[in-house]
Amino acid sequence: MIAYHGIAMMLPGELEWRVVAVEWVADYFYQRGRLLGAGRFLIHLAVYWCLVGAVGQVITAVPAGLQQGTPQTLAKVLPEVPTWWGPEHPLAFVLVLAIGMLGFFLSLIGKRLDRYQSA
Repeated sequence: MIAYHGIAMMLPGELEWRVVAVEWVADYFYQRGRLLGAGRFLIHLAVYWCLVGAVGQVITAVPAGLQQGTPQTLAKVLPEVPTWWGPEHPLAFVLVLAIGMLGFFLSLIGKRLDRYQSA
């Protein structure tokens, strides 16, 4: 992409490549069951991610509550376990819930698409 005085211009090959990529993704997900499967995958991912975050909150908050101290981070409690992917902040839980909602809507659209294709 070339920016010239605030106007973005696409190079001819770049535009063609993006159109081909979008068509390939659309063709892939229009096949029977693929969109439904992607939605279910995102729902399961969000549920397991929320469970990991909830367990992490319990691991950090319960000992701090028993000792009347401030809760530590999960990385300090479990230093040998990679915990960078577990949600610890409320905004992270909101992001995980948004992923779950996206999966829910994708599965609804996938069901409609499958019904339309089978008719």
